[in-house]
Amino acid sequence: MFTGVPVRPVPSLLRGFSAPVKMDVRGQTEADLTFLMASDTDAFNRWEAGQRLFKGLIMRLYGAALAAGPGADPADAAAAAGGVPPAVVNAVRAVLTDTTVDGAFTAAAISLPAAAELVDAIEGADPVILHGVRMFVVKALATALRPELEAAVKANDVPSSEPYSPNFAHASKRALKNKALSCLAATCDPAVRADLLARARGAGNMTDRIAAVATLVDAACPEREAALAEFATEYADEPLAMLKWLAIQAGSDVPSNLAAVKDLASHPAFSVTNPNCCYSLYLAFQRSPVNFHAADGSGYEFIADTILEVDRVNKQVAARIAGAFTAWKTFDAGRQAAMQAALRRVMAAPGLSENVYEIVAKSMEGAGEVKSA
Repeated sequence: MFTGVPVRPVPSLLRGFSAPVKMDVRGQTEADLTFLMASDTDAFNRWEAGQRLFKGLIMRLYGAALAAGPGADPADAAAAAGGVPPAVVNAVRAVLTDTTVDGAFTAAAISLPAAAELVDAIEGADPVILHGVRMFVVKALATALRPELEAAVKANDVPSSEPYSPNFAHASKRALKNKALSCLAATCDPAVRADLLARARGAGNMTDRIAAVATLVDAACPEREAALAEFATEYADEPLAMLKWLAIQAGSDVPSNLAAVKDLASHPAFSVTNPNCCYSLYLAFQRSPVNFHAADGSGYEFIADTILEVDRVNKQVAARIAGAFTAWKTFDAGRQAAMQAALRRVMAAPGLSENVYEIVAKSMEGAGEVKSA
């Protein structure tokens, strides 16, 4: 029991504790989390408070978007449900303007939980609606905190004429600058896109070049096409750079990106016999909630076709690609059915390798449809 404390204390638990533990924290409110994110002097606890705060907010808004029914715009539903509370905005502002922490921490602390982490926390998740809500939160924060984000870019910008340095101080500045730019891009401001294209063209290192191009790929705009074309022209003879070029396009959440991914499979930079090319293209595509998890099942059909094609060339690579379907139980009923249909088609293919069969069979056990090889 606390005595002589005029207000209810907000505990920062396990400060300085380095061992991995699972801890069930009860009674911690959104107000507690916003306070810890804004003020905690323990870096991990501060980051953890922010992640829990973001996660709870996204889950609440996702529930509202889901309740709005089929066809409803997730962003509109999230806005109608209250959007992002001012207290959350202020907590993020406190992190952005804290000069006592390094840029790498700030970049991590203002980053929302990844889509995969959010999906794992929801039974029967609709990944497209969840993505829409997540992006609504990013845009809302970026709009409210635009002055602070622009200040972060300015404070951490390094002239392209300055020699590149891999040391922590420079890497930290790049991390925060590029994170702030990616947030600003969510505002859909043409001026931000023009700035990103200029940065892609004038970048003095590959980190900044890739960051600018990768931020542009989620927007259907002329700057996107120019950045991708110029990158491909400059690095056509650099295989490792072209792997990044393939991956950032394949993982784009621009609607109907599947057609572009299919075209990339016939691009000179891609070879189905090269495992890294397959990973860059096909695994990156699987990370796009909008296109891999498209409601019409086209993304699942494409990956099923890919598994069968790659299996004829490299069984181990095909098995890794097939791993995308192992989590089918996580999603809503419609997507479960579509993923199971893709699995059945792969399993029924003549000459299927044991590597792929093992992955597919284990995935189908939950559907009660496994047959001996």
